[in-house]
Amino acid sequence: MAGLWNLTVTNTDGKYGTLGNAFTITNNTNVTTTTTTTTTATTTTTAVPAPTISSITPSSGIQGATVSITNLAGTGFQTGVVVNLSKSGYSNITATGVMASSTQITCSFALPSDAATGLWNVVVTNSNGQSGALSNGFTINYPAPTISGITPANSGNETVSSVSITNLAGTGFRNDATVKLIRTGFTDVTATNVVVVSSEQITCDLNLNGVELGLWNVQVTNPDSQSSTYSGFTVS
Repeated sequence: MAGLWNLTVTNTDGKYGTLGNAFTITNNTNVTTTTTTTTTATTTTTAVPAPTISSITPSSGIQGATVSITNLAGTGFQTGVVVNLSKSGYSNITATGVMASSTQITCSFALPSDAATGLWNVVVTNSNGQSGALSNGFTINYPAPTISGITPANSGNETVSSVSITNLAGTGFRNDATVKLIRTGFTDVTATNVVVVSSEQITCDLNLNGVELGLWNVQVTNPDSQSSTYSGFTVS
């Protein structure tokens, strides 16, 4: 028990002596300190990179045709990806039949017959909303011209022989198209007064003075350098 205690010494003969309050007992208090350590778990989220496009094969098509894309190459493509052709001021052309791995997409574009010609952007959008673009990566061209007939289909080569072609018939003729007669080994005969009446008719004049007799090919070339050749005009 804590407090003051007497100190007593006793001899063998039983005699003793006491010193009062000579010794003090105190309480021994042990304090245990418990330290609690709190660990906070931190989760690091790695952002998914946006898709990128490096190339597209083929990279062009003509109005009114369906183009099968065999390799839209890039990175970060996901399942459910959407592929579009975009051009400022025009509605998007959305691909169908899209099949994707992380680095390659195959798909098809049905190009409208009245689609704007020229350069279009190729845009890939993943299901998470992230997108990547290949600027000016795809070109839509006019169809190449075709020639189905020429009226008249023959003329002489006299000194004053200039024949007026009243109906060079076909499809896909564009304004500023050029017309000429061509034949291997001979100088081309370039038409004058060329008028593109419509996409299906051209009128023009051919100066046949001194031109080699025989069968010549008629060639129409549009301003975009696409051309068509028809074997069907005879100089007689």
